[in-house]
Amino acid sequence: MASLRAFAQPLRFGMVGAFNTLLDWGVFALGVRAFPSVDAWLIKAASFAVGIVSSYLFNSRWTFREQFAALRASHDNTGDKVKVRVFVRFASVSVVCLLLNAGTFRVVADSLRLGRLTGLVVATGVTFVFGFWLNRTWTFEARAPK
Repeated sequence: MASLRAFAQPLRFGMVGAFNTLLDWGVFALGVRAFPSVDAWLIKAASFAVGIVSSYLFNSRWTFREQFAALRASHDNTGDKVKVRVFVRFASVSVVCLLLNAGTFRVVADSLRLGRLTGLVVATGVTFVFGFWLNRTWTFEARAPK
C-alpha cells in the first residue's frame, strides 16, 4: 500500500502540472487576442502567474494535502503566516523550474542540436523531477516552528 501511495503523489503532481500548462497556454491565447497592443511577453508573464496560483491551489489541497495539513498543524495559530510562506516558496520553486526548463531546452535543442521535440521532452522531465522533489522536501515540509 505504501508503494501505491508513493506513486500516487507524483502522478497527482504531473496531472496538476499538465492542467496548469493548458491553463497557462489558454490564458495566453485569450490574452493576445483580447489585448493585441500589449507585448506578448507581458501577457505570457501574466498567464504564467495564473498557472502558478492554480498550481499552488491544486497542489496544496490535493497533491501535498497531508503534508500541508501537518505543516499548518505544527505551527498552531500561525496558519495564515504558514500559507503565505508556503505560497512564496511554491512561487519561488515555480520560477526556478521555469528557468531550469528554458535552460535545459536551450542546451538540448540548441547546443546539443538534438531538436526541439527532444528538448521539450528532456526539459519537461528534468523540471518535473526537480520541481516535485523541491516542493515535497522544502515547500511543503512540516518542521517545528522557529
